[in-house]
Amino acid sequence: MAISATQQTELLRLVVGMYNAAAGASNLSWLAGLVDGTTDGTVRTTAQIASILNNEAAFKAQFAGKVTAADQAAVLLSNFGFATGTTAGDEANAFFQTRINAGQSLASLALDAATFLSTTTDTKWADAKSLLNNKVDVAQYYSVTKAQSGTVGTLQSILTNVTKDTASTTTVKTSIDTGAIGTSTGQSFTLTNGIDSFTGGNGNDTFTAGIDTAGATTFTALDALDGGAGADTLNISQTSAAALTLASSATVKNIETANITNATANKITADVQNWTGLTTIKVVNGAAEAQSVTTKGNVTTATSVGANAFTINDAATTDTLATVSVSNVTAASTITSDAIKTVNLTSTSGNVTLTAAAATRALTLTLDGVTGGTIADATATSLTLASANNKVTGATVNAVKATSVTINAGVATTIANAGFDAATTITATGSALATLTAATLTALTTVDSTASTGGLASVQP
Repeated sequence: MAISATQQTELLRLVVGMYNAAAGASNLSWLAGLVDGTTDGTVRTTAQIASILNNEAAFKAQFAGKVTAADQAAVLLSNFGFATGTTAGDEANAFFQTRINAGQSLASLALDAATFLSTTTDTKWADAKSLLNNKVDVAQYYSVTKAQSGTVGTLQSILTNVTKDTASTTTVKTSIDTGAIGTSTGQSFTLTNGIDSFTGGNGNDTFTAGIDTAGATTFTALDALDGGAGADTLNISQTSAAALTLASSATVKNIETANITNATANKITADVQNWTGLTTIKVVNGAAEAQSVTTKGNVTTATSVGANAFTINDAATTDTLATVSVSNVTAASTITSDAIKTVNLTSTSGNVTLTAAAATRALTLTLDGVTGGTIADATATSLTLASANNKVTGATVNAVKATSVTINAGVATTIANAGFDAATTITATGSALATLTAATLTALTTVDSTASTGGLASVQP
């Protein structure tokens, strides 16, 4: 499941009001899971999330030693940027103290203030509203666009230089991009051929497994790795001439990214079903050989490079694997996930089969230098087919249940024997010519190429 853009903004705004901090990617994912029920099956409102955060140690720490209504209100005033001695500041101060004395929780009070400021049109609150909106904007950039995480102190530092002036957000975002703010120093852990038990901290930690003197991987069956907070990475590489099979009994949690590399022409088998917290996996072969990856409702993004055949299967009851990128793969690839929405193929020539349960589902397929193979999705109900960088020749695309097809050709694109059986509408966009040869278009009633400068051609036998 997933939350809406509105719910995401509400969560970011809540964290700004409660902590004067950006949420960070890992915290935002945790909060989203509480909202949509992914975490424990219970769907929650933003108010219920505030109630949960009210008991978090990091929130309580702001109020340590502050036992009067005036002192507690001062923390909230600071979080929202109110200054006493101003009309808005004095009114906010009185409001906070009245509600605190009436027994309202501090988290609930922060939520009420954030909600009010986000919707009010009273010019008295204009500066505070602009400041809040700008903080939320930067928090989204750091947490969502840049997908960064950090300690509470780091997350608060993200908003330090945000003001009511919109220009300040540009300056702060640049500082995030350059790493001047928002980075937490991570730790590095090197695995051995023995039993390793490593726990990361709040930074972006790196765990590295290579090979021992006998040529065996140092990622072993009894290893226990915990990334802690932060955006953590596990790198497993093998250079000896042997297949690389990850020990499925090893414990891996709170590590968001895994990079699996076999530098030789030998198979990679990665069963990461039980790796909690893993969201991204990349599997690389130095020379063409098979890759097999099994996930289970954890990974959302997967990348395959250099295989001669690639198989990935999300084995969960509720799948999460949404994006798969495959490059330099010459033989058949199979992608199994009910959640698959985006597939990127680069320099491939083999067949690619997408398997998902029948349901309303939009698929975006991007081709770059694809020279052959049949790409088939038997259940997608709409298709956006894009091309970029290098021309596409000889590929066949079958999306037999898609009732609408959009072709956005950024480079010359030829699709042979396209199976668009159910498509009633084909829309062409893009700057390059898209050509369909011998396509099955039995239901087609409308073709719209007005947004295309390259054109759309159909060559039928």
